[in-house]
Amino acid sequence: MKLFLSTFLFCLISQTTLAQIEEKAGNKHAFGIIYGSTTGNGIGYRYHPSKLGIQFAFQPKFDKENHDIYSGISLLYRVTENEKVNFLLFNGHRVHFSNNYTYSPVDGVTETVDSEYNLGFGVGLELIMFKRLSLNLMTGYGAFDNFERINFSGEFSLLYRI
Repeated sequence: MKLFLSTFLFCLISQTTLAQIEEKAGNKHAFGIIYGSTTGNGIGYRYHPSKLGIQFAFQPKFDKENHDIYSGISLLYRVTENEKVNFLLFNGHRVHFSNNYTYSPVDGVTETVDSEYNLGFGVGLELIMFKRLSLNLMTGYGAFDNFERINFSGEFSLLYRI
């Protein structure tokens, strides 16, 4: 009877522990919307397996006269980890490629190609809502327009954690 009871308790404890580990491990990946002056714009993906994480953002915009592609990559470091709020440090890199087409009767079609790079560092909060939804508010300091100006940066993301 003691053997049965001890085996039953051992199985119960290990199942509870495994369930907690699986739930935490299941939050490594996240998809959603990202908008930031240094972290990128558009559809985003975040992979955060431990204290260190990485985030990608991508947004293409096409019309008759303009072709714009916004992309970003960010490195994240989780300083503190709690059930509802995490404190983050981030390093963001955003690139904007632009092709503009203009027409004039004299010159015909003219294409202008431009690119812009932004770099930023800062702090942020990850607010966890409903166990799966993550609202990230980050701010910091950034170098914009290929390091032509330096100013404050603001970053926002709404992600669904898988």
